[in-house]
Amino acid sequence: MGAEDNATTKEAWPSGHYYSPIPDYEWISENPNVLQRQRTTIPGIDVNASGQIELIAELKKFVTQFDWPQEKNDERRYYTNNTFYGHGSGFILFSMLMKYKPKRIIEVGSGFSSALMLDTAELKMGDREVNLTFIEPFPDRLNKLLKGRDRERCRIIKSFVQHVPIDIFTSLGAGDLLFIDSSHVVKTGSDVLFLYNEVIPQLAPGVLIHIHDIYWPFEYPSGWLAKRWAWNEAYFLRALLQNNPSISILLFSNYLAQQHKQSLQGLPFGPALTGSTIWLKRT
Repeated sequence: MGAEDNATTKEAWPSGHYYSPIPDYEWISENPNVLQRQRTTIPGIDVNASGQIELIAELKKFVTQFDWPQEKNDERRYYTNNTFYGHGSGFILFSMLMKYKPKRIIEVGSGFSSALMLDTAELKMGDREVNLTFIEPFPDRLNKLLKGRDRERCRIIKSFVQHVPIDIFTSLGAGDLLFIDSSHVVKTGSDVLFLYNEVIPQLAPGVLIHIHDIYWPFEYPSGWLAKRWAWNEAYFLRALLQNNPSISILLFSNYLAQQHKQSLQGLPFGPALTGSTIWLKRT
């Protein structure tokens, strides 16, 4: 029976079937080596290890300025004790903003990271004006973190990113930031497909790109697979980066945590708390 014969059913193929994008979790548990978690290199990807180590060393100068509270208070929007964008990811975002000082930031997927961007722009970057655009179809979490006049200081687009005009992204220039915290799922019509196939290839040279929830070696944690989270963005990102000289790796936090732990000494958190962010640059 062909796919066309199953077109009227709810699911043509059960989870785990070789035609289904949902993996066979039992088969994976019986064949753990297919995940290749211990590898130190990936064909066609220059991880820029020396550049990463130099950059994280430079970012350490911002440690004393990262003074956000652990718990929510009235003075700051962001606090580190949250399950969405914690201490390690927060420090790296803050320090990258302080180093590169983007004039424009477009964020896809908003919440605690948005709160940290607003705090940083207001409290740490002096009189420098930062143009902030947050694209979020479900902004409830973001709205709870905003303060008084924040809606006048940033633009909030309540929409799926697939519906946002491409010229919003192509207007970014060298040194600006595209911050991606997506659904993490590649499927027909998804946000990830739009971002990777349409947006990233059209970004201007010099634009910085942040992507959240990416682990080395572009594989997901065992615990997530045990929960049957069928995310696949990391695999798509790996394919995008392989033999692609138009995108370079600036910083890959989980790569450093696994392969160069010594480079993280002096940071106010251990390797386990470095987060799972990868920072790229269009070249």
